[in-house]
Amino acid sequence: MAGAVDLSGLKARAEAKAAQQARPAPSGEAGEAGGTPGPDVVDVTDQSFPAEVIDRSANQLVVVLLAASYSEQSQAMSAVLEKLVADDAGRWTLARVDVDGAPGVAQAFGAQSVPMVVAVAAGRAVTAFAGAQPEPAARQWLDDVLAQLPPEFGGAAAGEEPADGTGGRSRREEPAQARGKAWAY
Repeated sequence: MAGAVDLSGLKARAEAKAAQQARPAPSGEAGEAGGTPGPDVVDVTDQSFPAEVIDRSANQLVVVLLAASYSEQSQAMSAVLEKLVADDAGRWTLARVDVDGAPGVAQAFGAQSVPMVVAVAAGRAVTAFAGAQPEPAARQWLDDVLAQLPPEFGGAAAGEEPADGTGGRSRREEPAQARGKAWAY
């Protein structure tokens, strides 16, 4: 048909999202990927963003995961970060954001693809990366971020140098739109 627009991809995405929401959550221990979130994992909406990310980041590092429920890479990155936050027991908080359910948050971070991970401290984006990373790479990124922060944010003790010799500088490039950004959300 001339002039017709194929919306089958949009329909498939909506059906996949509806099917996932209708599916019961897998049982698992708190903090386990796909299970009930642990105490250091919060699900963030446009409305809860100021309290859960900006306010909380005044006292603790908040790692924001911008993800989509239909993205396998997002699910994989979520599982990695949930394991790391459980391993670190209280040093930082994981804030999970469904970009379809919280478009304002996604726009505030300038997310152009998912998953996108942003470290926020004192209401500012410290560093970020886009795309799924394996656990060792995500651990190194997180250790680099924590090494740059003062102890009150869960960072390294004053004067402590990271073992990797970077001087606390992250080797990963962050998306320019998220770097140093403060939100008046």
